[in-house]
Amino acid sequence: MKILLDEHYAPAIAEQLRAAGHPADTMLGLGLAGSDDHALLEFCERESYALLTSNVRDFVPLARQWAADGREHAGLVFASDARHSGTIGQFVGLLSALIGENPEGRALANQVRWLG
Repeated sequence: MKILLDEHYAPAIAEQLRAAGHPADTMLGLGLAGSDDHALLEFCERESYALLTSNVRDFVPLARQWAADGREHAGLVFASDARHSGTIGQFVGLLSALIGENPEGRALANQVRWLG
């Protein structure tokens, strides 16, 4: 499974995940900084990325609306922000475990998970 980190996560998380052999990218790295939530979820669906975000307030209603409309998404993973360097290792460990438990490309399709 591929994971895309929302803008509020340290790029070092994706870097360390990739170093461990996991497919991970950041919004900034893919040129998606500033994308609105709907466009971001559409991108993630099209490219089969599960999205790691702390934006529960916006993405839960959006996922519900998509479900009501019969639309699919590649998965949402919610967690607190990771702006502090002391939390990077925690996020890498938790995400590595999640990816390891769900290795297939769209393993989290239409699911909402809470990290940690």
